[in-house]
Amino acid sequence: MSVCCLQNGKPMLDTNGEVIHAHGGSLHYENGIWYWYGENKKYTDGKNGIWTWGISCYSSADLCHWKNEGLIIPPETENPSSSLHPSRPVDRPHILYCQASGKYVCWLKLSGVDAYFTVLSADHFLGPYCIERDHVRPFGTKVGDFDLWQDENGRGYLFFEHDHNGLIAAHLSPDYLDVEAPYRDNYVGLKPPLTREGVTHFTHGGKHYLLTSGMTGYVPNESEIAVSDDPLGPYIIIGNPHRGDDSGVSYNSQVSDIVACPGHPGVFITLADR
Repeated sequence: MSVCCLQNGKPMLDTNGEVIHAHGGSLHYENGIWYWYGENKKYTDGKNGIWTWGISCYSSADLCHWKNEGLIIPPETENPSSSLHPSRPVDRPHILYCQASGKYVCWLKLSGVDAYFTVLSADHFLGPYCIERDHVRPFGTKVGDFDLWQDENGRGYLFFEHDHNGLIAAHLSPDYLDVEAPYRDNYVGLKPPLTREGVTHFTHGGKHYLLTSGMTGYVPNESEIAVSDDPLGPYIIIGNPHRGDDSGVSYNSQVSDIVACPGHPGVFITLADR
């Protein structure tokens, strides 16, 4: 693996010389290939009503040279009421492979007043994906930024900010299409800008970590990291993880994914939008 050609904080180009559009993105590693997927903002200008033009994906063997694999979840342009219509506020896709069903399962968040999940599945990582469940509000609450994680036994977990009132950690159902009780509510009682969003989970040394940021709209905030012995929590705050960050706002970005680097124990790759 080489990271010498990565230039943080600058537009990144694919192998065709085009700007990469995989915002609010995540990484998936399979059979020696990295897949970087996220929101396609190619046509979003803040004026034309296009929020996200589907979910795009890029592949790479070295984290430097990214091939455009196209839209793994295309927009549904003919149905304005569809959760996948370009005008709908689709954010932060996360995909897990479910060993029990043999399916790749994708959760999407619809933000704003909608505040629900759409859950899709596919036989292959690059799709095609079909909606399995729509307008999902786990435990009856509005949803915000979230992350998915699976343990070494294939059990899935969901971590999500809910209605600006806390951060729920819960088990996924065996097919990853739903959630199951019990759950734990973390960061309860906080209000914006202290409410936690930008939810990102990872493990290291047998501990579970949640990296989150404050909530003041679409501007960067200072990040915070918390640790627990159990994936559901409770989580104990241990401070700002961005050492040497003179900006005070997470290097002027928001983290969307943290993954362990295969073959490099203790090394993690972090994706963040600027």
